[in-house]
Amino acid sequence: MDKKILGFLLVIIVASGCTGPNSNGDSDEDEGPELASDRGLQIKAFRSTDETLRPSQPAVLNLVLKNYHTEDFSIEEISIYNEGDLTVENKSCTPEIGELGLASGSSYPEMQCQWDMEAPPESYYDNFDSKPASVNLHLEYESSLTNEEPFKVEFKPLDEINASSDISKTFSNSEISMSVETEDPVPRESGRTVEVSAKEIGQGRLASDSSYEFDFVPDSIFGDDCDREESPVVGNEVEFSCGIGQSGEVQEGTRNLVFSTYYKYVKEPILNVKLVNNQ
Repeated sequence: MDKKILGFLLVIIVASGCTGPNSNGDSDEDEGPELASDRGLQIKAFRSTDETLRPSQPAVLNLVLKNYHTEDFSIEEISIYNEGDLTVENKSCTPEIGELGLASGSSYPEMQCQWDMEAPPESYYDNFDSKPASVNLHLEYESSLTNEEPFKVEFKPLDEINASSDISKTFSNSEISMSVETEDPVPRESGRTVEVSAKEIGQGRLASDSSYEFDFVPDSIFGDDCDREESPVVGNEVEFSCGIGQSGEVQEGTRNLVFSTYYKYVKEPILNVKLVNNQ
C-alpha cells in the first residue's frame, strides 16, 4: 500500500480512538451547550489497562464520569461487584465520592476512579488455556429533572374562552423523560387537570428503593394533589393527573409552570476481559 495512504489511514484510526481498549461508557454525543441539559451524569470510560490477562498479572480499572446536572445531584455509591476470580481492591476517586460538583455554563466537572485488579494465579488455569471474565460497576446517585423552558398556560375568564386546545411538552435528560399535557386556555374560575407521566429512558434504571418525587410550581397554581410520590407499578413508567387553577383564585394572564421530579438512579455497565494461560 502507498505509504501516504497508509499514513492517512493511521491518522483516522488514532483520531477515532479505535486503537485504545474498549470503553464501556455511555454513548458519545457532541458536547455543545445546547445538549448539556439532556445528558445527566455520563460514564465517559470504564476500562482496564489490559484486556488480556495472564496468571497473576496486575492491571488497573479506570472509571471516568462527567456531570451535566446543574442542580439536585449527589453520588451515593461507586463499587465493583461480580468480580469472580479476579481480585479488585484499593479504590481511589478524585474528587472523593459526594464531592463531584455541578455543571455551570460550559463547565462540566469530571470524576476519575481507579481500582487495582489482578488475574488469578497459575493454578487457576489447570483445565483451560483461556477463559472470559468480567466485572460489574455499580454507580448509584440522587438526581433530578426539571423543564428548563417554562410550560406556558393562559388563564382566562370562562365567558371569554371560545375554544381550547391540548398543549403538551416533553423534556428529558439521559436518565428520565417527563411529559405534561393540559388544555389551553384554562378557565380561571374552575381550572383544569394536567396529565403527567415519567419514565426511564437511559442506560440505567430507577434504584430499587427509589420512587419519583414530584414538585410543581408555582404553588398558587397547582393543587395539593400535584406534589406527590409515585412508584412504577407495571413497567418503568408512572402516570397521574392533578389539578391546576382549581382554587378559583388564579389571576388572568399567562403563567409559567415548572415541573420537577427527584429520584435515585443506578447504572451498572459490565467490563469484559480475557484470562489466558500463556507465559
